[in-house]
Amino acid sequence: MVMRYFVAAGASGQHLPPGNPSGFASSRPKLFRYLKSLTLVYGKGSVVAIIHGPFTGIGIMQQERFTIGKLAKHAKVGVETIRYYQNFGLLQEPPKPDSGYRQYPKEALERLHFIKRAQELGFSLKEISRLLALGDNAPESRAMAEEKLSTVRSKITHLVAVRTVLEGLIDQCNANPDATGSPIVSALSGANNPS
Repeated sequence: MVMRYFVAAGASGQHLPPGNPSGFASSRPKLFRYLKSLTLVYGKGSVVAIIHGPFTGIGIMQQERFTIGKLAKHAKVGVETIRYYQNFGLLQEPPKPDSGYRQYPKEALERLHFIKRAQELGFSLKEISRLLALGDNAPESRAMAEEKLSTVRSKITHLVAVRTVLEGLIDQCNANPDATGSPIVSALSGANNPS
């Protein structure tokens, strides 16, 4: 976000400690030498920064925005994936401006990162939608995580059993390399089906 200009004003709100706040690039860097505190007032598409010091001032800082292409690049997903998430209700599509492209806020990128991390943990899109709807509801979120963990443990148990059967079949093949017929083919035909 970039500090664009200052005008005389005063207000109250959320205060940040003295000094040049991390993440802000000011068009008047010397101004922050005299900064006693900084108040942020959030609005649609911008942040108003009220400076408190020997003087008081206001700075307008634009929030970072992305076109769908840039959003996809930052999130490392395809544009069609973003559109699919929008159709699924996981991501809100911003309104189309009178001219130019739709602009996605930083929160859209954070949402995409959340979706990707949840998918890596095995959550389906339907489950992710439920997680997002729960928000800060810790008990229900924990219950979903416990249910997912139980499913993962069951799959691990099954995979270990499959591994044991496959290792046994391979050992049989290695023990009788010249034998007629294949233990693996026989097993897959129904004799020793791992499932």
